[in-house]
Amino acid sequence: MEIFENYNAILKHLENLDDDTLMNAYNEYANEHHYENIYNNTDEYLDESFSCASEALKAIRQGSYNYNDNYVQLDGYGNPETTDHLTDFITLDELVEHVKENPDLYGVEFIDFNDLEDEELFNVLQENRCFEGVPNSDEYNSLLWDREQLETVLLDSDLID
Repeated sequence: MEIFENYNAILKHLENLDDDTLMNAYNEYANEHHYENIYNNTDEYLDESFSCASEALKAIRQGSYNYNDNYVQLDGYGNPETTDHLTDFITLDELVEHVKENPDLYGVEFIDFNDLEDEELFNVLQENRCFEGVPNSDEYNSLLWDREQLETVLLDSDLID
């Protein structure tokens, strides 16, 4: 997906990722920053994470674990915590900078508005609901061919920083 390289556009993109993609990308981020990874809450996870049933039971008793939740992450003491909502474990704000540094992990290609032709820029503004003119109206046509005005709308739109 092509987006502008700014906070709001990146945050919106992160909010729209499917859970598997977001979890995998977050785990890359977590590995770089020595944070705990997030896993799908499955029997296999428990089998691989604990050496025996009693170790798993002790950790589960100490943490806040629900077998029916979708995701699991270890707390600072090595006890599993679970949730059904991936964003309970992920602060999307933290990932924005990581997206800028690793766009491929998130399926992102950044748009440089200086590289866009006037009509392409106008279409991007329309797609992001920055301008909702009626095609072929005087306002639409004057904006379409006025680069300075297009850039002003873009700067006012929060699509770029």
